[in-house]
Amino acid sequence: MLEEYTNYIIREIRLIKEKLDLNNYYMDTLYFGGGTPTILRESQLERIINALYETFSIHDDFEFCTEMRPGPNITEKKLSVLKELKVKRLSIGVQSLNDEILIENGRHHTVDEFYKTINKAREAGFSWINCDLMSGMLSDNVDTFMDSLTRLWKLSPENISIYKMEIFYNTKLYHKVRENAGILDNDLLEIEQIRQGKKFLESKGYEMANNSLFIKNSMFVHRHRKNIQYNAEMLGIGLSAMSYFQNHIFQNQIKFGAYYSSLDQNELPIYRAKKVNKSEEIIRYVVMGFKNLILYRDDFHNSFGVDLLDTNLKDVFFRLNNEHIIDINDKSIIIMDDYRIFADDIARLFYSNESTVRMETHVVRK
Repeated sequence: MLEEYTNYIIREIRLIKEKLDLNNYYMDTLYFGGGTPTILRESQLERIINALYETFSIHDDFEFCTEMRPGPNITEKKLSVLKELKVKRLSIGVQSLNDEILIENGRHHTVDEFYKTINKAREAGFSWINCDLMSGMLSDNVDTFMDSLTRLWKLSPENISIYKMEIFYNTKLYHKVRENAGILDNDLLEIEQIRQGKKFLESKGYEMANNSLFIKNSMFVHRHRKNIQYNAEMLGIGLSAMSYFQNHIFQNQIKFGAYYSSLDQNELPIYRAKKVNKSEEIIRYVVMGFKNLILYRDDFHNSFGVDLLDTNLKDVFFRLNNEHIIDINDKSIIIMDDYRIFADDIARLFYSNESTVRMETHVVRK
């Protein structure tokens, strides 16, 4: 199945070149993930990445990040291939450094496998590694979470990300929680994990760079994420991939049969698409800006021809400012330090009504 999927991804890449005018475009960043791409064999990785390089021009300071799940499929040979393919940053899904918690949450690696993976990555010459921890996991608490974070910090990764656990519809974890919602921690307990984690990392010299990311210094900011904040276009490739291109948001087919069928008919495998109007562009800019903790008023004015505080979002800005959640000054609008761990929630205040309704279908913590 992986070989077949690889073949179709390459067909999509080549069809993009055929169907879209890319003459004035170059690839500034490449994020290989949204899953576990390193499950692919070395030859499959090489074929996909080389197809991208043949299709897109590359910026001189090209940033390439790939996600990676710890485990035996991360070999010295595979890491060497990734290095040769110009990968700059590895993002390793640690989630927890407690084997019991990993098992309880259906994770498919062990703590020992993580240590072996990060050691192999360092030996292969990777000097920019991001490690993901997850708050709010089943059976986790402040003490076990902080133990994981402390052990991770001792490995000195350039980035540490703390993500709030999300439970996606129809997964094994979803059914487990649906049968017994009481096994989820409440919001206050999860918030305490994140709050103590932020305090600890900042005491060790890390800086909070966005809603989830802590960095050793500014050279380790994720440019891919920053580009999206400033309305950069993005092409997603593969099953269910999302794109933002020429004022349209579109998603690829979400089932393999439909994805393959579209490409067999020499058609881009688009499942749904929407043209973004000016109001939606503004909301997107504000949401992504707050996820990155700051909005720049001059940049917004240059992009949209109006000041942030002259938009129909001004009442929300002033309310948050009066509550000392954000600070409004002549140059920017910044989330105050105590509220940065709530950046996602603050951004959510600016979502469209349609998006808000969709979010209400998620499992709610007690």
